[in-house]
Amino acid sequence: MIIRYVFIFLFCLIPLSSTLAGTIPPDVCVVVSSKIRPFVLMADEMENSLDFSVTRVYLDSAYRPYGENGKFREIFGSGFNLFIAVGPRALSYLLKQKITTHIIYGMVLNPESFINSYNTNVSGASLSIFSSTQLTMIKQIFPDIQKIGVLYDPKNNKNWFNSASFLAKANEISLIPLNVSDSSMITAVLDEKAKDLDAVLFIPDATVISTTIIRHTIKHLILRRIPAIGYNNFFSDSGAALSFVTDYREVGKQVANLVYTFLNDKKKVSEGPAFTVRLNPKVIKLLDLKLNDNLPENVKFKK
Repeated sequence: MIIRYVFIFLFCLIPLSSTLAGTIPPDVCVVVSSKIRPFVLMADEMENSLDFSVTRVYLDSAYRPYGENGKFREIFGSGFNLFIAVGPRALSYLLKQKITTHIIYGMVLNPESFINSYNTNVSGASLSIFSSTQLTMIKQIFPDIQKIGVLYDPKNNKNWFNSASFLAKANEISLIPLNVSDSSMITAVLDEKAKDLDAVLFIPDATVISTTIIRHTIKHLILRRIPAIGYNNFFSDSGAALSFVTDYREVGKQVANLVYTFLNDKKKVSEGPAFTVRLNPKVIKLLDLKLNDNLPENVKFKK
């Protein structure tokens, strides 16, 4: 009889133990590249979207992790079963540790430049909008645009241009290279190619990243009656007709969804960022650009 009761007691404990194990929250460490507003906004929104708490650390200038109190924080060997890298420095730092724990990244431009075939434990939400997505949306918004110049330095973005050129054909668009190895070449290259251009697309490129250069180049294009297409709010405010704008808070929600996908289904998903398309109505009117009657849902007009 005693044995029978012991058996019943142990049998009843089995589902209870399983339930308790299922409610134990994952031990997640969020590594933030630096304490700048875009990274903090994204990390805050991601944490707000999770139903469990996480450990957040930042990296100092020497790539040393520290906690909210400013003190050094040892994060390896602490039992974390998932790392989240916010920004490129954080991703680079974690990859160099050669850890086997899975890493989910967010707020990283061109993550493929950090990741190689050996990094099978990495996935996330890139800051790079896929070129095919950009070209499709440009055509959906401005149906008359067929020849797009791309301003870039070949040493930085040759592979991007070659890949995008192939994908552009599906949208009946021709990409024209506007190669510059120095910012001083931009005006001359634009003047030489102007007659062949329906628009100029800016992509993130270290040679063409200066705010002064961007403002000057957009003004020069408007004088030539050529619309500029940029990749954040600064371009729109500087006179770009169309800008692809990434919402950092939405990226935070994206990363939270990827966390759940990995924890629940063990799926490693990588995708582009959540974004909106911002149109500048004054510039569109000034350049007499034809807009499509049916615009995509994520298109907004600059006020």
